[in-house]
Amino acid sequence: MVSVLRAALAAMFVAVFSVNASAQATLSVPEGLVQGQDITISYSDASRAGGAVTVEIDDGGFPVATVVTVTIQLDGQGKGSAKWRVPEWGCASFNAPGVSEVTREIYGGSASKARRTLPRMMARPRDGAID
Repeated sequence: MVSVLRAALAAMFVAVFSVNASAQATLSVPEGLVQGQDITISYSDASRAGGAVTVEIDDGGFPVATVVTVTIQLDGQGKGSAKWRVPEWGCASFNAPGVSEVTREIYGGSASKARRTLPRMMARPRDGAID
């Protein structure tokens, strides 16, 4: 009975750590984007080595978002990058296979200013003071 329990525990341990080891995709986007700036978007996933990934970038528009795609060619280690010119949006959300969405604020326009002001306006005043 003890040996069966140990085997089950060992199998569970291996399964948990093998899932974590295989889920290593990363998407890197710089902070502080400025309209008209050229940035580098980087992606890494060893399981996709030699292939290509498509990064979808949207402006978060409602009811219809503007969406552009950037294709990144990966090298033999699964790493790659691509250039992208930041448009006149207020923010950009980046989505790629196997990673969580990355959202960045874009500076340089009225939409950007509105996005920075709203959270400040909604913040609770300290010590009952009204700004």
